[in-house]
Amino acid sequence: MTLRRASGRLRTRMLQGFCILKCNSNAKRLKDLLLNSDNRVCADCDAPDPKWASANIGVFICLKCCGGHRSLGTHISKVLSVTLDDWSDDEIDSMVEVGGNSSANSIYEAYFPEGFSKPGPEASNEERMKFIRYTFCLPRLYTINGSDCSTGKYGHPPVV
Repeated sequence: MTLRRASGRLRTRMLQGFCILKCNSNAKRLKDLLLNSDNRVCADCDAPDPKWASANIGVFICLKCCGGHRSLGTHISKVLSVTLDDWSDDEIDSMVEVGGNSSANSIYEAYFPEGFSKPGPEASNEERMKFIRYTFCLPRLYTINGSDCSTGKYGHPPVV
């Protein structure tokens, strides 16, 4: 029987079953990504066991760094919980496409000036914010991504 022809309770059960299968599939894909050794530490500060991710940047991050990413806005960094949020296929696909923390970091950190380094797991919030803003919001990134340097993705100026 097709979903379109199903009625009432049967249709509801079929939809619930589909949602459970889809959610389980996405959860497994996300778990597989977390098994990569480079994804077992925060992409920004190297804190162990990150429980958050920036779906559009493609990195796993810790609780302390996720606040910095959230403050940038979802047009720059869409933060989701690895365990609490339901992930769409597109969000998972984006994470897989990037290839994990080390792939993303090799792109974003390639243009760091000499002497500029990541904050450690015990860094202050101010140090984290400075690093996160420098890494993901400077106009140089818009040039790298082929966008206009003067504005962000949705016409907002980059946060500096």
